[in-house]
Amino acid sequence: MASTAHYPHLNRPLDLGFTSLRNRVLMGSMHVGLEEAPGGMQRLAAFYAERARGEVGLIVTGGIAPNERGRGSEGGAVLVSEHEAQRHRVVTDAVHAEGGKIALQILHFGRYADQPALVAPSALPAPISRFTPHALSADEVQQTIADYARCAALAQLCLLYTSVWIKRDDQLGLFPGGNKTRKLEFLVADALAQGADTLITCGAPQSNHCRITLAAAAREGLQCRFVIEERVSGSFDEQASGNHFMFRLLGVEQITVVPGGSNMAAAMQQVADELAAQGRKAYIVPGGGSNAIGGLGYVACAQEMQQQWFEQGLHFDSVVVGSGSSGTHGGPVSYTHLRCRR
Repeated sequence: MASTAHYPHLNRPLDLGFTSLRNRVLMGSMHVGLEEAPGGMQRLAAFYAERARGEVGLIVTGGIAPNERGRGSEGGAVLVSEHEAQRHRVVTDAVHAEGGKIALQILHFGRYADQPALVAPSALPAPISRFTPHALSADEVQQTIADYARCAALAQLCLLYTSVWIKRDDQLGLFPGGNKTRKLEFLVADALAQGADTLITCGAPQSNHCRITLAAAAREGLQCRFVIEERVSGSFDEQASGNHFMFRLLGVEQITVVPGGSNMAAAMQQVADELAAQGRKAYIVPGGGSNAIGGLGYVACAQEMQQQWFEQGLHFDSVVVGSGSSGTHGGPVSYTHLRCRR
């Protein structure tokens, strides 16, 4: 593969943590219909092997549904059993024989499916579909998530497709959940132990962290105040929708707006001092809930994941986390360090 001066990194290897690619060339998903055709898997294997021979770094398959109702069409490709997994093996073997990597695209077609048993979050039909979907119940949503997990496990264990698992923190609670919920479990407990009556925290005008901190305060019968950093001048709007509407709905006691680049710790301390002068006791929750106490939430998360992997017989080469205020990745790092010292 020839290099190009316009893209100097294109041909360089890329370490993704859980696997390494020989270059940064990606073959995007393209459904050619061979998965459903008689003898189609052998033809598909030859199709992908030719791309791997041309040194594509990563091939992404056409969409494979995780359950029957997620098919794109009647008779469309699904992966729900080891028998179906073995049909795909010829594809992965062919790609690996050429030194390539291939990732399975698990695709639930939802309301865009062209088959009468289609399902979706609501019964709203797609503009391009002939059919009206069945609206999934809460239990059916959970089953669909479980079907995705089963499909991924079959891809990893039976097919040797590149596999990525996702740890879901979106249903942890506090309107709705997210990674801040784990931190607040420890931070709010500390606030209550210290006899605080008000939580103070900071964030941007539409901060998810502020919203969840306010929800935690409301749940525990505490008042809550925000210091909002207006990082873009004029961006704060008292009547804004989104999270700011939720701030009003949940009853934030006060919002102090400061210019971008302000010392947020000092600004929150000033609010705490004002409350102390009134005979009240504030507890400052740092931005993102990221300090030693908040980080314990992700020490506990690392323990939780380790237990889940053990129970499900899973092994992972790497764990990849997003990082903003550092608390989410600081917890697992601390847990790993403590485990290694034992």
